[in-house]
Amino acid sequence: MHNQHKYRISAMCKVLSVPRSTYYYRGKLRDETWLADKITQIFKDNKSAYGTRRIKASLAADGVIVSERKIGRIMKSLSLKSTHTKKFKSNNKVHSSDSIPSNQLKRDFNGTKQHEVLVSDVTYIRLNKKWHYLCLIVDLFGRVIVGFSIGTRRDAKLVESALCSISIDLRKTRLFHSDQGSEYNNKIVCSFLSSMGIEHSMSAKGTPHDNAVLESMNNIIKTEFVKCNVFHDIYDFRVRFSEFVHWYNTKRLNSSLGNMSPLNWCQKYGKYDCSKKNISTCPPFFVKVGKPLLTKKGGQTKWYYRIKE
Repeated sequence: MHNQHKYRISAMCKVLSVPRSTYYYRGKLRDETWLADKITQIFKDNKSAYGTRRIKASLAADGVIVSERKIGRIMKSLSLKSTHTKKFKSNNKVHSSDSIPSNQLKRDFNGTKQHEVLVSDVTYIRLNKKWHYLCLIVDLFGRVIVGFSIGTRRDAKLVESALCSISIDLRKTRLFHSDQGSEYNNKIVCSFLSSMGIEHSMSAKGTPHDNAVLESMNNIIKTEFVKCNVFHDIYDFRVRFSEFVHWYNTKRLNSSLGNMSPLNWCQKYGKYDCSKKNISTCPPFFVKVGKPLLTKKGGQTKWYYRIKE
């Protein structure tokens, strides 16, 4: 428009039946080839793991200020997709009409007897671009993985398969603790536990700290096993995970067990009965150290138990 010094832009756009946004949009067109090349270089230099947020930060470090929206548009046009997948959100809800068992464990993660308390959890694992579910069962006394199962459905059958894979004598088990969920709070699992005389305990809703041992173990499995391997199918995962479990139980040093493997810990201290927290009968892990911790509710005293120096 050569007459913009004589007439208002809005008036000329109205006469020519052209939206004002069209005029301003064309006035902002820039050559983005250099920016696309820079984004591509940053993306490739960082193993295709950077998304719009990190690429924006990298550009800003070089003095180039660009919005995430613009970076996203350029990445989409270049078919650049980050290797990080979108966080999986579970729609799993409790549909059981039965009352939810109370939390009997109460975050007492120092197992008193071997096989007395078992804890369980279900986590998500992505195999061949599909979500699968891994159910773990751990003996709380020595952090030993005693059972597991993997499947494509998060249901009672998955938990039942994990329970059936346990080779220890369940008659010694007093408590089975898990998170809330329909895969645990159902007739199949409850009947199985009831037939063995095992009491069921569940974490409070939305409180992962109530099952902290399993949350930590899930992180170990994903960091030290899943991310370091490529699996052909679910059968390949099952075989190789069995090998990992054997290594974890027999060789991997556990800092919470005084840098001993779970089975070595159980062989050394499994004969002890620490239910009374008696220093003369307990292994070093259960010796009271430091000052007692006063709980907020009821003013009761709770001791810390650590490795004896």
